[in-house]
Amino acid sequence: MAGVSRSASLVMIYLVKHEHMTLRQAYHYVKASRPIIRPNVGFWKQMVDYEKRLRGVASVKMVQTAECDMPIPDVYVDDLRRIQMQRDVTRHSLPSTTQSTSKPRAFSASTYRPSTSSLGSSSLATSTLRRAYSPSSLPPSSSLALSSSYSLFSPAPTRKSRQSLLSMYSTAPRHNFFSAF
Repeated sequence: MAGVSRSASLVMIYLVKHEHMTLRQAYHYVKASRPIIRPNVGFWKQMVDYEKRLRGVASVKMVQTAECDMPIPDVYVDDLRRIQMQRDVTRHSLPSTTQSTSKPRAFSASTYRPSTSSLGSSSLATSTLRRAYSPSSLPPSSSLALSSSYSLFSPAPTRKSRQSLLSMYSTAPRHNFFSAF
């Protein structure tokens, strides 16, 4: 999800600087508009330092937790606890043989990725659209055959060979170039 954390970070800093919100208020404001925002730890450190320089105090603190290997913003702690409880519930519901073979993992910044179930409907729609417009789904008697010089995916005709573009007087008959004669 490239760009999600950068754009959210920029909007949050804009709100802090120009709309006089605290960083915590800006985070919750942006999160209300777009629920999947996860600026990484580096962005958070920079934003906390900026708010500290701008106002003298930071509304968000970077905290060290037992579940995570690096300091995280305190606004993530509730999400982290919720994820930990969900993992505990699923771990206890699994058979005991699976528990002994699985290695417990520590949380990191990459833990905060959207689940496939939340993205399922959009990816299903996208794959359906791809199938609907794939060349294999087109009828064979289509007026625009894929083997012609015009393609459904490229409106331009096929390119001429490079050699024919370099010389006006190629080995082709003269009447191809000068049809008026």
